[in-house]
Amino acid sequence: MQKYLIWTVVLLTFVFRAVAWTQEQPQLVSQPNRQRELTTEERLKVLTEAWGLVKDTFYDPKLNGVPWDSVKSEFTPQFEAARTAGEVADLLRQLVATLHASHIGLLTHEEYIQTQHILPFFFERVNGLSFVSYVFEPKDGSTVPLRVGDELISVDGSDAKVLRLPSVTSVYPVFTNPYYGPAGSTAALRIRRSGSELVVNVQRIRRFDDVRAMCTNSLDGNIQHVRFLKFDSGTVPLSDISALLKTVSAADALIIDLRNCVGGDDSVDSLLSGALIGSDMPLYASLKRGMTAQDSGKTTAFSRKTDSPFTKPVAVLVNGNTESEPEVFTAVMKEYKRVRVFGSTTRGAFNGASEATGLSFKSGILAIPVERVVTAAGNEYEGRGVTPDSAIANTEQDFAAGRDAVLDAAVAYLRRICN
Repeated sequence: MQKYLIWTVVLLTFVFRAVAWTQEQPQLVSQPNRQRELTTEERLKVLTEAWGLVKDTFYDPKLNGVPWDSVKSEFTPQFEAARTAGEVADLLRQLVATLHASHIGLLTHEEYIQTQHILPFFFERVNGLSFVSYVFEPKDGSTVPLRVGDELISVDGSDAKVLRLPSVTSVYPVFTNPYYGPAGSTAALRIRRSGSELVVNVQRIRRFDDVRAMCTNSLDGNIQHVRFLKFDSGTVPLSDISALLKTVSAADALIIDLRNCVGGDDSVDSLLSGALIGSDMPLYASLKRGMTAQDSGKTTAFSRKTDSPFTKPVAVLVNGNTESEPEVFTAVMKEYKRVRVFGSTTRGAFNGASEATGLSFKSGILAIPVERVVTAAGNEYEGRGVTPDSAIANTEQDFAAGRDAVLDAAVAYLRRICN
């Protein structure tokens, strides 16, 4: 077995790069490994292996109160009855899901490849209907033939209800989710726009590589709006964020949009926090297995110095798919009373430092969170998320009008307090 430490990034995003099972990704992804048969002995060995790793490394020695020995007994007959590697992978996901923890899950090599290309938009669901809520901005200057408010009816013939956005809380089935697809593939989207149905062809893009991961625009009232697709310095270089802070210094207010922002690292958090609250302020502590907030061995993150402090009003936009480091930033800035938060409660995926292990018989890579996060104020948000100061959600009527009620509410608030 091989182990790797990964941080608060999209679950398992870099795991297979570290393992390097392949140097090149094929254009078309088949699933021969899912059909590969394992013997009963091999299947039970994988179960024992995964179960033991969780028992020995999960950040909570009490395993969130889950009777782990009983869980293994309950799953043993299912592993005995399974035949293929695919069935084993599915059972492993069900096994770790019993912990109800974020950042824990499993991906096979084939699944990882499939997740690298996605449809270039975010969506929200209202009353069982799916609406485009944000359209990505390709780096090459091309346009995506979608608009905010388009109702998604189907993707490649599959009901839009099967679409799922990437998440660090768990790994959803990959090959039945048309949000993902092979490199260079085009999806046929049936949409409803202004009361009429039409079909548009949309090409999948490489996650974060082909689009602008940090987008800015100026709003009336001298308000600067910046949207992050990811809170990660490998995707959004710190030099770009420093340049952004210089640009927004002349603004009267700032909106940091973290809706559907999944994963990141503490360097981005530390830099932005430093601009808002000053340098060397404690943000949060990362506690290893069994540690308490009073232990001297904890690792504390601090805000860093910036040449472009921003002392004017700030709003942060979040939703239920704001996960991991963006949540931590939001929680800490809210505790410092430095921002006002708009939107809906975040996912509650805080404990993101994970250990990734390659299981036997190429059964997949298992990621297990090995640390928990406690804010400087002594609070933990894993499993409960950050509640907004102003709870607002877009409605069917908002999408029909192409309106963003959450952003509008933040703008109205900032204009009011700036005048």
